[in-house]
Amino acid sequence: MKKIYTLLFLLTSIGIYAQQNFNLELVSEVVFDEAGNDIWGYVAPDSTEYAIVGSRTASRIYSLEDPANPVLVASIPGPPSTWRDFKSWNDHIYVTTDQGGTTEGLVIIDMTEAPNNITSTNWQPFINHTNGDGETISGQLNTCHNIYIDENGFAYLAGCGGVGRGGVIILDLNQDPKMPVVVGIEDTDYAHDVFVRGDTLYASEINVPGHLSIYDISDRLNIVQLSTTETSSSFCHNTWISDDGNFAFTTDERPNAFVDAYDISDMDNVVRVDQFQPAETAGNGVIPHNTHYMDGYLITSWYTDGLVITDVSNPDIMINVGQYDTWVGPDGNFNGCWGAYPWLPSGLILASNVSGINQGGSLLVFQPTYERGCYLRGQATDSNTGAPISNVEVVINSVELNQESTDANGEYGTGVATSGTFDVTFNHPDYFPLSVSVVLENGETTRLDVEMDRFETFRIEGVTVDAEDGSIIPFAEILVQNEERSVGFISDLNGQFSEEIINGTYDMYVGKWGYLHASFEDLVLQEDLFLTVEKDRGFQDDFVFDLGWQETSINTTSGFWVRETPIGTPFGQQSLANPGEDIPDDLGEMCYVTGNGGGGAGTDDIDSVVDENGTVRITSDVMDLTMYNEPFVNYRTWFFNDGGNGTLDPNDTLTISMTNGVQNFVLETITESDDIWRPTSSIKISDFIEVTSTMQLIVESGDYQVGHVVECGFDQFLVTEGEPSSVNNIDGLDEFIVRPNPFTNSFEVLINNSSDANLTMRVLDIQGKTMVNFDSVQNGVNSVNLNNQPSGIYILQLTDGISSSHKKLIKQ
Repeated sequence: MKKIYTLLFLLTSIGIYAQQNFNLELVSEVVFDEAGNDIWGYVAPDSTEYAIVGSRTASRIYSLEDPANPVLVASIPGPPSTWRDFKSWNDHIYVTTDQGGTTEGLVIIDMTEAPNNITSTNWQPFINHTNGDGETISGQLNTCHNIYIDENGFAYLAGCGGVGRGGVIILDLNQDPKMPVVVGIEDTDYAHDVFVRGDTLYASEINVPGHLSIYDISDRLNIVQLSTTETSSSFCHNTWISDDGNFAFTTDERPNAFVDAYDISDMDNVVRVDQFQPAETAGNGVIPHNTHYMDGYLITSWYTDGLVITDVSNPDIMINVGQYDTWVGPDGNFNGCWGAYPWLPSGLILASNVSGINQGGSLLVFQPTYERGCYLRGQATDSNTGAPISNVEVVINSVELNQESTDANGEYGTGVATSGTFDVTFNHPDYFPLSVSVVLENGETTRLDVEMDRFETFRIEGVTVDAEDGSIIPFAEILVQNEERSVGFISDLNGQFSEEIINGTYDMYVGKWGYLHASFEDLVLQEDLFLTVEKDRGFQDDFVFDLGWQETSINTTSGFWVRETPIGTPFGQQSLANPGEDIPDDLGEMCYVTGNGGGGAGTDDIDSVVDENGTVRITSDVMDLTMYNEPFVNYRTWFFNDGGNGTLDPNDTLTISMTNGVQNFVLETITESDDIWRPTSSIKISDFIEVTSTMQLIVESGDYQVGHVVECGFDQFLVTEGEPSSVNNIDGLDEFIVRPNPFTNSFEVLINNSSDANLTMRVLDIQGKTMVNFDSVQNGVNSVNLNNQPSGIYILQLTDGISSSHKKLIKQ
C-alpha cells in the first residue's frame, strides 16, 4: 500500500532572520560602466597578483599589487557579450566568449611582459576532427561558453556553437601556447561547463533534464562515459570536484535551487549526500551560479545572495561559514555575484558582480576568514518500540537559521558556524516535541541521540464502493488532513483501507478517475472509525490527487506543467504572472501550473528552445462519456502573457481541446492575458466532436517567440450533465442567436453585448480549422457567408479573449 506523508511541523520561533555578512571583509571594489561577468586570477613570475574580469565589451586586467586599490593595466576589447570565461596557463590567459554573432574564437592574452606590455591574439580554426569511431566533428570555432585548463596544460572548450553538439573540445597548449592543437572531442551532449582532473572529465550538461556526466578520457580518441546523474533542479550549470576525487559539487542555475554534493567514489552508484542553499532567502527565487572547491570549502557566487562560503569537509553536512551580500536589491533574478576565484597565494578571494545597485558590474576583492563549522549528528527513535523515526525536523536554536530532517534510518546531520551552548528541538507531527541542550565546538562533531514519545493514535478503516450498484472500487486515493498533518494512502484490490492516524479532527477526501470526489468534513478521530465511502460515477479532478494526467513538452527548457500548490510570481507593481493560489472553493490547495519555481515573472515560465516554438501539454486519462446523455466539460483556467524581453504584442495562447480517439477538436483558445482565475468554461462536447468511450481532454500552451512571459494554470475539472446557458459564459453577453440554422450558404448572428469588451468571432470546421475570422463584431446583426465551403457541421465561436460561447452550425 502506497503512503504519502506531507508533514506540517510544529515550529519553534527563533527570531526574524536577515542576511548578515560574516567571515568576509570587503577590501576593495571597482565599479564598471557596463555589466560584468566571470572572473579569474593570475600570478606573475614576480609574484604580483592580477584579477581578470569580464565585462560586456572587454576582458579587463587589474593589478592587485595594492589590493585596496586595484589598477586597470589592460582592457582587451571584444564584441558585446553577456558571457566571457577565463583560465590561465603558462603566463597566458585564455578567454571564451558566447553570444550570437561573436566570431572571435579563443582569445589568447600574453602576460609574459605584464604589466607593461599585454597583448592578445585570436585563435579561430576550422575544427575538423575524427574520433576513434570514425565520426567526423567539424565546424568553425567562433563561440564557446566555457573553458577549463587542467594541471597538465590541456584546455577544454565547452559549449562551442556550430561545432558538433557543443560538447567538449580538448586542446594541447604545451607545443605553442598561441597555437593549440586539437587532440580530442567529447561530443555526447551540449556541455555548459567542464572540469578535468587526470584522465577524468566532468561535464555539466545543462540540457533538460540537466545532468552531470563523467567521462574517461585516458584515450582522447575513444572517450568513454562512466556515469550520468540528473541534478536536483535538472539544470546542471557547473561542477567542481573535491581534492580526493570522491565528491562532486554542482550548481543548478534555477530559482530556489541548491548546491548539490554527490558521492562519486563508485561511478556505478553516484549518490547525492546533501544539498545546501542559504536558509535566510530560501523560497525567494534566489539562483546559485558557480561553485568552486578549495581545501574542504566551497566558494560560491550566488547572484543576489552574493558570495557564500560553505564548509564541506563533511560533504553530507554542508554548513554556511561565510557570506557577503554583494547586491543591494530584491531577491531573485540574475543580478549580483556572477563569479569567484579563491586560489591567490595571498588568500584573497576575487569576485565579480554582473550588476550592482547602479546596474554596472564590478570587481570585488575580499579577505576571507576560513573557519570549520560545528557538527551535530544523531538518531531519533520511538521511545516505546525503539524504531527509527524518519522526517523529524531538527533545529539548532541559534541566530543562524538552520533546519534538517532525519532520514529513513532516523539519522540526521546538521550544524552551525558559531560554537556555543544551544537548545536543539525535535519536532514530528506524530510525536511530542522535544528540546535538548548541547555544546557545539568549531571543527568538532557532537553526537546527540534522542527518544521521542508518540501521540495516541486511532485507526480509520473502511471500504470504497460504487454508489450506484455497491460494487467494490479498488485503488481509490484517500487523503486525511488537518492543519498539523496530511496522510495519503490507497484502498487495496478489494476496496478496503486501514490506516493508523494521530487523534484529532480531520477532513477526508477520496478520489478515483471515473468517479466524482467524495469528502468527509470535521471527522473527529477519538476512537477507531469504520467508513463506507460511496462514490458516484463521473469525471472530476480538483488535483488534490494524482489521477493520471500526462505531462509532455516539446522544444521547451522551462515552464513544464506541474501539479503543485502554486507559488505566485510578481510582474510589475500590481500583477501576478503565476497564480498565488489554486481555486479557493475546490478540494485541497493544488492545481496544474506551468512552472512553479517562484521568484520573479519569467524565471520559471514557459521558455522555448532558441528558434523553436516550444509547447507544454497535459492530457487527461481516457473518459467514457457515453454514460452521459449530453456531457458538458467544465474547468477554470489561468493565462498570463506579456512581451517581457520579447515583442510588446505577444502571440501566445492557451488552448483546450478534446479527442475522441479518432478526431481532435479545439474547444477553446484563450488569447487575452489576465492575472486572475477565469470564470468557469462550460462547453457542450457534442457541438464539437462525437462523444465516445475514449475521450481525452488536452490543455496546451507555449512560448511562440523568445522573451515572452507565459504562465498558465488549470483547475476544477468536471464533466456535467445537461446544458448551461452558453450566453452566460461571456460577461455582458445578453444575446447570441444564429438564424437560420441549418442554413444553405449564409446566416446571420444576432449579438447583444452590454460590456465594453471587444468580441471576436470565427467559424471552425469539424477538425478545428478556422474557415472565417472576424477580429471585431458589433451589436446587432452580423452576416456570415460560407458559400465556398462544403456541406457539413461547423462551430461558431464567440470570445472576449477570456471566455467563449459556441454554437453548432449545420450547412445543408
